Amino acid sequence: MRVPGLRIASSLLPYALAAVAVVVASAIALAGVIRTPPPAGIGAPVASPAVKTGARGVSLSDSRMAYWRAASSGSLELWVSDLDGGRRWTIATASADADLALTRWSPDGNAVAYRSGNGTIGVVRLDGSLSSLVMPIELRRAAWKIVSYEWSPDAKRIAATFRAGNGLSNESDVYVVDAKSNAPWERVTTLGDAYAGPWIDADRSFIESSSGLVATLDLRSKDLRPVTGLTAASPQLGRDGRVYFAGGLSVTADVASQPVASGWVWSATIDGHDLRKEASAEHGQARLFGMLADGRAIIGVPGGVYVASETVIPLVFAGAGSVRRVVVSEDGK
Repeated sequence: MRVPGLRIASSLLPYALAAVAVVVASAIALAGVIRTPPPAGIGAPVASPAVKTGARGVSLSDSRMAYWRAASSGSLELWVSDLDGGRRWTIATASADADLALTRWSPDGNAVAYRSGNGTIGVVRLDGSLSSLVMPIELRRAAWKIVSYEWSPDAKRIAATFRAGNGLSNESDVYVVDAKSNAPWERVTTLGDAYAGPWIDADRSFIESSSGLVATLDLRSKDLRPVTGLTAASPQLGRDGRVYFAGGLSVTADVASQPVASGWVWSATIDGHDLRKEASAEHGQARLFGMLADGRAIIGVPGGVYVASETVIPLVFAGAGSVRRVVVSEDGK
């Protein structure tokens, strides 16, 4: 299981089974399956102070954790370690203004991506080799910023949402790039109102918009196919192959976030058929983070995370601060 997050919720109430929260704090910890060994010569414990993240680990023999620490210089350091801290080494540094909540393991567990400044995604391999995916200069000059991104399933490409900054406009579109330095970004939507959603496979991804569109995007032909006629947001591909999303009433987005939807949790087939309501409890201003194996939904609203089914139940992360993102395990447990 690949777990980008700070807290494992399995120790909480039954309502919180296996949900994992990325918490905005002084350090962001991410646990992930790493199928490659550390670089040559790394293996002995590093003589450095224990990292105090407040995180709880997962007992996975083949997992490691990546986490950010503040260096004495004022910059941030990205470290990788065994979950018990026995072996650890630095793989990257970033400026103090980096958005650590936008740190993501690659699906194959061989690299970590993060946003450095507003217009660059850094991709660092476990051996420390770094690729900088820099937004086109004309967009950087116009104060655009990267507000979200998603790895492709084969870990070869990244789809990102570029959005106009400084309140100049609400324009946003999706761009795709190979995960290697100097690769050119390709603009794959021209809606002026599009956000990158999860990938479906190596050639298709979801997109969403602040106007409530949820659609599939063929990255080769650039064809868009709406999944539903409802105003919706935060599409997720379920274990059963259905598309799950939040909405039904309204959708909004501000200059720094992805769209949020008011309404309920729904699902449909990927070609838009067999629409059905999955959670009868109404919610406001929420994103769908995933579905539990028992059919309940994990949704996030400003300032909190909830389990939605017949009712909406708060999922409490004691002392965690502001929760930005939750990931449900692949088995939904």
